[in-house]
Amino acid sequence: MLRTFADYTPVDVVSPLDGEVITIYNVSAAAQSRVANLQSSSDSARRWNTSFEAGFNARLPGGAAMFGGIAVDRTLQVQCDITDDPNRLNFCDQTENPMPFNTQFKIAGSMPLKWRLDLGASFQTYKYFYGAAANPPAGAVWQITRTTRYPADCIGPCTPGALVNPNQTVATFNVPLAVPGTTPSDRINQLDVTVGRWFQFKSLSAKPEISFFNSLNNRAALNVRSQNYLTSSYLQPSEVLQPALVRIGLQVKW
Repeated sequence: MLRTFADYTPVDVVSPLDGEVITIYNVSAAAQSRVANLQSSSDSARRWNTSFEAGFNARLPGGAAMFGGIAVDRTLQVQCDITDDPNRLNFCDQTENPMPFNTQFKIAGSMPLKWRLDLGASFQTYKYFYGAAANPPAGAVWQITRTTRYPADCIGPCTPGALVNPNQTVATFNVPLAVPGTTPSDRINQLDVTVGRWFQFKSLSAKPEISFFNSLNNRAALNVRSQNYLTSSYLQPSEVLQPALVRIGLQVKW
Protein backbone atom coordinates (compact mmCIF):
# COMPACT_ATOMS: atom_id res chain seq x y z
CA MET A 1 0.00 0.00 0.00
CA LEU A 2 1.33 3.42 -0.95
CA ARG A 3 -1.06 5.12 1.48
CA THR A 4 -2.36 4.19 4.92
CA PHE A 5 -4.85 5.75 7.31
CA ALA A 6 -1.89 7.44 9.02
CA ASP A 7 -1.53 9.68 5.95
CA TYR A 8 -4.91 11.30 6.64
CA THR A 9 -6.08 13.98 9.05
CA PRO A 10 -9.76 14.20 10.08
CA VAL A 11 -11.72 17.42 9.64
CA ASP A 12 -15.37 18.14 10.43
CA VAL A 13 -17.55 19.64 7.69
CA VAL A 14 -21.08 20.90 8.31
CA SER A 15 -23.56 19.69 5.72
CA PRO A 16 -25.37 22.55 3.92
CA LEU A 17 -28.20 20.10 3.33
CA ASP A 18 -29.30 19.49 6.92
CA GLY A 19 -26.60 20.87 9.26
CA GLU A 20 -25.20 17.44 10.12
CA VAL A 21 -21.49 17.31 11.00
CA ILE A 22 -19.63 14.99 8.61
CA THR A 23 -16.06 13.85 9.18
CA ILE A 24 -13.84 13.79 6.13
CA TYR A 25 -10.10 13.23 5.85
CA ASN A 26 -7.37 15.33 4.25
CA VAL A 27 -4.49 13.37 2.76
CA SER A 28 -1.07 14.71 3.66
CA ALA A 29 0.88 16.67 1.04
CA ALA A 30 3.64 14.05 1.15
CA ALA A 31 1.25 11.19 0.37
CA GLN A 32 -0.87 13.06 -2.16
CA SER A 33 1.17 11.88 -5.16
CA ARG A 34 1.55 8.32 -3.88
CA VAL A 35 -1.09 6.55 -5.95
CA ALA A 36 -1.34 2.91 -7.00
CA ASN A 37 -4.29 1.61 -9.00
CA LEU A 38 -4.76 -1.91 -7.69
CA GLN A 39 -7.85 -4.08 -7.84
CA SER A 40 -8.19 -7.04 -5.54
CA SER A 41 -10.91 -9.40 -4.41
CA SER A 42 -12.52 -9.09 -1.00
CA ASP A 43 -13.38 -11.74 1.56
CA SER A 44 -15.84 -9.56 3.45
CA ALA A 45 -17.62 -7.44 0.80
CA ARG A 46 -21.24 -8.44 0.28
CA ARG A 47 -24.16 -7.34 -1.88
CA TRP A 48 -27.61 -8.88 -1.73
CA ASN A 49 -31.20 -8.22 -2.67
CA THR A 50 -34.34 -8.86 -0.64
CA SER A 51 -37.58 -8.92 -2.61
CA PHE A 52 -41.22 -9.82 -2.12
CA GLU A 53 -43.59 -10.34 -5.02
CA ALA A 54 -47.29 -11.16 -5.33
CA GLY A 55 -49.56 -11.36 -8.33
CA PHE A 56 -53.11 -12.22 -9.33
CA ASN A 57 -55.03 -13.23 -12.42
CA ALA A 58 -58.82 -13.12 -12.56
CA ARG A 59 -61.62 -13.74 -15.01
CA LEU A 60 -64.61 -11.49 -14.32
CA PRO A 61 -68.27 -11.59 -15.40
CA GLY A 62 -69.09 -10.34 -18.86
CA GLY A 63 -65.87 -11.61 -20.44
CA ALA A 64 -63.60 -9.20 -18.56
CA ALA A 65 -60.14 -10.24 -17.41
CA MET A 66 -57.72 -8.63 -14.98
CA PHE A 67 -54.21 -9.30 -13.76
CA GLY A 68 -51.56 -7.46 -11.81
CA GLY A 69 -49.01 -7.64 -9.09
CA ILE A 70 -46.84 -5.88 -6.56
CA ALA A 71 -43.11 -6.08 -6.01
CA VAL A 72 -41.14 -4.78 -3.03
CA ASP A 73 -37.37 -4.99 -3.01
CA ARG A 74 -34.19 -3.58 -1.49
CA THR A 75 -30.50 -4.06 -2.29
CA LEU A 76 -27.89 -3.73 0.43
CA GLN A 77 -24.12 -3.62 0.18
CA VAL A 78 -21.30 -3.93 2.69
CA GLN A 79 -17.84 -2.90 1.51
CA CYS A 80 -15.81 -1.73 4.48
CA ASP A 81 -12.50 -3.50 3.89
CA ILE A 82 -10.77 -0.32 2.68
CA THR A 83 -7.29 0.12 4.13
CA ASP A 84 -5.87 3.05 2.18
CA ASP A 85 -8.52 5.83 2.31
CA PRO A 86 -10.78 6.43 5.33
CA ASN A 87 -13.05 8.67 3.22
CA ARG A 88 -14.37 5.55 1.51
CA LEU A 89 -15.67 4.24 4.83
CA ASN A 90 -18.54 6.74 4.83
CA PHE A 91 -21.77 4.75 4.36
CA CYS A 92 -19.73 1.60 3.54
CA ASP A 93 -22.15 -0.59 5.53
CA GLN A 94 -25.68 -0.06 4.29
CA THR A 95 -27.12 -2.28 7.02
CA GLU A 96 -26.40 0.60 9.41
CA ASN A 97 -28.36 3.08 7.28
CA PRO A 98 -32.13 3.48 6.81
CA MET A 99 -32.18 1.96 3.32
CA PRO A 100 -35.76 2.13 1.99
CA PHE A 101 -37.65 -0.57 0.18
CA ASN A 102 -38.82 0.20 -3.34
CA THR A 103 -42.45 -0.65 -4.16
CA GLN A 104 -43.84 -1.17 -7.66
CA PHE A 105 -47.44 -1.98 -8.54
CA LYS A 106 -49.15 -2.79 -11.83
CA ILE A 107 -52.69 -3.71 -12.78
CA ALA A 108 -54.05 -4.39 -16.26
CA GLY A 109 -57.22 -5.74 -17.78
CA SER A 110 -59.59 -5.91 -20.71
CA MET A 111 -63.33 -6.03 -21.15
CA PRO A 112 -65.86 -6.05 -24.00
CA LEU A 113 -68.17 -3.06 -24.39
CA LYS A 114 -71.30 -2.32 -26.37
CA TRP A 115 -71.16 -2.32 -30.15
CA ARG A 116 -68.45 -5.02 -30.01
CA LEU A 117 -65.86 -2.58 -28.75
CA ASP A 118 -62.90 -3.89 -26.74
CA LEU A 119 -61.35 -1.86 -23.92
CA GLY A 120 -57.89 -2.53 -22.55
CA ALA A 121 -56.12 -0.56 -19.86
CA SER A 122 -53.05 -0.81 -17.67
CA PHE A 123 -51.84 1.26 -14.74
CA GLN A 124 -48.43 1.12 -13.14
CA THR A 125 -46.85 3.11 -10.35
CA TYR A 126 -43.21 3.01 -9.33
CA LYS A 127 -40.18 5.13 -8.55
CA TYR A 128 -36.39 4.96 -8.62
CA PHE A 129 -33.71 5.82 -6.13
CA TYR A 130 -31.07 7.93 -7.85
CA GLY A 131 -27.65 6.29 -7.80
CA ALA A 132 -28.93 3.00 -6.38
CA ALA A 133 -27.97 1.04 -9.51
CA ALA A 134 -24.35 2.23 -9.44
CA ASN A 135 -21.62 0.09 -7.90
CA PRO A 136 -20.85 1.41 -5.41
CA PRO A 137 -24.16 3.29 -5.01
CA ALA A 138 -24.01 7.08 -5.39
CA GLY A 139 -25.69 9.74 -3.28
CA ALA A 140 -25.89 13.50 -2.85
CA VAL A 141 -22.49 15.17 -2.45
CA TRP A 142 -21.11 18.66 -1.89
CA GLN A 143 -18.13 19.27 -4.17
CA ILE A 144 -15.74 21.60 -2.39
CA THR A 145 -12.40 23.18 -3.33
CA ARG A 146 -9.72 24.88 -1.27
CA THR A 147 -11.64 28.18 -1.56
CA THR A 148 -15.18 26.95 -0.90
CA ARG A 149 -16.89 28.87 1.89
CA TYR A 150 -20.02 28.22 3.91
CA PRO A 151 -23.09 30.04 2.53
CA ALA A 152 -24.46 33.01 4.43
CA ASP A 153 -27.55 31.03 5.46
CA CYS A 154 -25.72 27.85 6.48
CA ILE A 155 -27.38 25.78 9.17
CA GLY A 156 -25.86 23.86 12.05
CA PRO A 157 -22.53 24.55 13.81
CA CYS A 158 -20.94 26.44 10.91
CA THR A 159 -19.59 29.96 10.46
CA PRO A 160 -21.15 31.81 7.50
CA GLY A 161 -18.47 32.83 5.02
CA ALA A 162 -15.75 30.69 6.63
CA LEU A 163 -13.59 28.35 4.58
CA VAL A 164 -15.04 24.85 4.66
CA ASN A 165 -11.74 22.98 4.51
CA PRO A 166 -8.80 25.41 4.65
CA ASN A 167 -6.18 22.64 4.79
CA GLN A 168 -7.53 20.72 1.81
CA THR A 169 -4.69 19.25 -0.25
CA VAL A 170 -6.63 17.91 -3.24
CA ALA A 171 -8.12 20.23 -5.86
CA THR A 172 -11.72 19.03 -5.33
CA PHE A 173 -13.40 16.82 -2.76
CA ASN A 174 -16.89 15.32 -2.75
CA VAL A 175 -18.35 15.51 0.75
CA PRO A 176 -21.06 12.81 1.10
CA LEU A 177 -24.31 14.41 2.27
CA ALA A 178 -26.83 11.58 2.05
CA VAL A 179 -26.86 7.82 2.19
CA PRO A 180 -26.18 6.58 -1.36
CA GLY A 181 -29.21 5.21 -3.15
CA THR A 182 -31.83 6.82 -0.90
CA THR A 183 -32.77 9.93 -2.89
CA PRO A 184 -36.13 9.06 -4.50
CA SER A 185 -37.24 10.03 -7.96
CA ASP A 186 -40.71 11.37 -8.66
CA ARG A 187 -43.50 8.83 -8.31
CA ILE A 188 -44.28 7.59 -11.82
CA ASN A 189 -48.00 6.95 -12.37
CA GLN A 190 -48.69 5.78 -15.90
CA LEU A 191 -52.12 4.91 -17.32
CA ASP A 192 -52.39 3.44 -20.81
CA VAL A 193 -55.78 2.88 -22.49
CA THR A 194 -56.67 1.17 -25.78
CA VAL A 195 -60.07 0.97 -27.49
CA GLY A 196 -60.69 -1.09 -30.62
CA ARG A 197 -63.27 -3.10 -32.57
CA TRP A 198 -63.00 -6.20 -34.73
CA PHE A 199 -64.61 -6.23 -38.19
CA GLN A 200 -65.09 -9.40 -40.21
CA PHE A 201 -64.76 -9.41 -44.02
CA LYS A 202 -65.24 -13.03 -45.07
CA SER A 203 -61.89 -14.69 -44.12
CA LEU A 204 -60.29 -11.38 -43.19
CA SER A 205 -60.48 -9.85 -39.70
CA ALA A 206 -59.46 -6.27 -39.07
CA LYS A 207 -59.32 -4.32 -35.84
CA PRO A 208 -58.78 -0.55 -35.95
CA GLU A 209 -57.82 0.79 -32.54
CA ILE A 210 -56.76 3.92 -30.78
CA SER A 211 -54.36 3.96 -27.84
CA PHE A 212 -53.65 6.65 -25.28
CA PHE A 213 -50.24 6.19 -23.65
CA ASN A 214 -49.55 8.05 -20.40
CA SER A 215 -53.07 9.41 -20.62
CA LEU A 216 -52.63 11.21 -17.27
CA ASN A 217 -49.73 13.13 -18.84
CA ASN A 218 -47.54 12.38 -15.83
CA ARG A 219 -44.27 14.29 -16.22
CA ALA A 220 -42.18 12.51 -13.61
CA ALA A 221 -38.40 12.85 -13.84
CA LEU A 222 -36.71 9.57 -14.73
CA ASN A 223 -33.16 10.82 -14.27
CA VAL A 224 -31.28 13.90 -13.08
CA ARG A 225 -28.20 15.76 -14.25
CA SER A 226 -26.32 15.44 -10.98
CA GLN A 227 -26.52 14.99 -7.23
CA ASN A 228 -23.97 17.75 -6.62
CA TYR A 229 -25.62 19.95 -3.99
CA LEU A 230 -25.59 23.77 -4.32
CA THR A 231 -25.16 23.59 -8.10
CA SER A 232 -27.70 24.50 -10.76
CA SER A 233 -27.75 20.88 -11.96
CA TYR A 234 -28.61 19.38 -8.55
CA LEU A 235 -31.59 17.04 -9.06
CA GLN A 236 -32.39 18.91 -12.29
CA PRO A 237 -34.33 16.53 -14.55
CA SER A 238 -32.34 15.24 -17.51
CA GLU A 239 -34.99 12.77 -18.64
CA VAL A 240 -38.74 12.78 -18.07
CA LEU A 241 -41.52 10.34 -18.77
CA GLN A 242 -42.78 10.47 -22.33
CA PRO A 243 -45.77 12.85 -22.45
CA ALA A 244 -49.29 11.82 -23.37
CA LEU A 245 -49.23 10.09 -26.74
CA VAL A 246 -52.02 8.97 -29.08
CA ARG A 247 -51.49 6.05 -31.45
CA ILE A 248 -53.87 4.88 -34.17
CA GLY A 249 -53.31 1.31 -35.27
CA LEU A 250 -54.77 -1.56 -37.23
CA GLN A 251 -54.56 -5.31 -36.60
CA VAL A 252 -55.28 -7.63 -39.51
CA LYS A 253 -55.76 -11.41 -39.43
CA TRP A 254 -56.39 -13.76 -42.32
